Parts: sequence; C-alpha cells; structure tokens
Amino acid sequence: MTPLHAAPPPLSASAAVSSSAPPPLLAKAYHPKAAALCSLTVTAATPSRKAFLACPDHGPAGGRSLTPARGAPASSPALISAVKDLYEFICSGPLVDRIGYTREKIAESIDRWLWCGSQVSRLFRIDELRLTDAEKSRIYHFYIPVFLWCEDQVADHRSKYNDGDEIPPLVIGVSAPQGSGKTTLVFALDYLFRVSGILPHCLSMTSI
Repeated sequence: MTPLHAAPPPLSASAAVSSSAPPPLLAKAYHPKAAALCSLTVTAATPSRKAFLACPDHGPAGGRSLTPARGAPASSPALISAVKDLYEFICSGPLVDRIGYTREKIAESIDRWLWCGSQVSRLFRIDELRLTDAEKSRIYHFYIPVFLWCEDQVADHRSKYNDGDEIPPLVIGVSAPQGSGKTTLVFALDYLFRVSGILPHCLSMTSI
C-alpha cells in the first residue's frame, strides 16, 4: 500500500487498509448508499487532548451541534471566480495524484470538495470564505483528499460483498510522528464520515 504523506508540515500521515488483499490506491466512484452499509474503524496513535480541546462539538454523535462558522453569513454563495481559484488550488495539492484524482475528476466532483470544505470549516469554526493560506492548505490539500481516499476504500470494500452478506469492518490506520496532527486528522475524518451517514469507530493505539 502506498502511504499518504501529509503536506503541509507539520501534519503528516500514512494510511493503509487492512484486508486479505489490500486494494491499490486508485480512484473509485463515490457510492454513498453502498458505503453507508459498511462499518469503519479509524485508528490514531499517540492522541493529544490539545487537539480535541481546540475542536468544538467533540463528543457522541447525538450531542454534536452544528455551530455556524465564526463570522460566516447565513447564506454564503461562492463566486464563480472564487470557485475557479479554489479548483486550481485543489489541483495543485500534493496528494491529488496519490488518491488517483485527475483535473477532470476534480472538476466533476467539485461540489463534493466544496461541501467537505464547508463541513470542516464549520467543525473548526472558521470562516470558509476567509481561510488563511495555512487553513486552506490543511483543508483542501490534506483533510479532504485523505477523507475522499478513505471514502473510496469503504465503497470498494463494500462492493466485494453481496446484498445480505455480513460485512466485516474496514480498518484504516493513521501513523505519523508525535505532534504531527494525527488526532486532529482523525477528528476531522470522524466528523466527515458522520455527516455523510457513516458511523465510524475511532481507536487510539500507542506503540512502545
């Protein structure tokens, strides 16, 4: 399995799918209904409470409140020029090729990218229309590409089974040095899966 290396620093991560025959890192179509039938376990190593304390609404799914981003208007349609700029920024990301996305595939799925960006911005209570360069890089060059890759793995895993089959959990591990942002990444992935209709289970593992 080819690792996913995070950029920009200091965030870095690698992802792997646990199965008898690990699937290659290839782009696949998004199948929300099929993906929702598969359970997912996301594992983070050496968690830091600091990341959780900095992120609002952390807790059981039923206790989450979708608080509007700070300073964000109730309705904030994106200008065409802004979407074009964001599209070019997304295409320049270091993980785009690694997850199998072409410029054409990004253009076809741009609504999904914008939706994910809006959800992550809401999660961290930042204004999606006034992102700093660092915030934009973390969201569109790191969090969303990793989430879309994980989402594709769930759909691929589910497609291997017939309707009515008992589908085993899909385990996706995140491994990186201490303080590199694993906990915050998993927190964002957990939230994106939940708002997409998939209930993940997060575990923390520390190697000695």
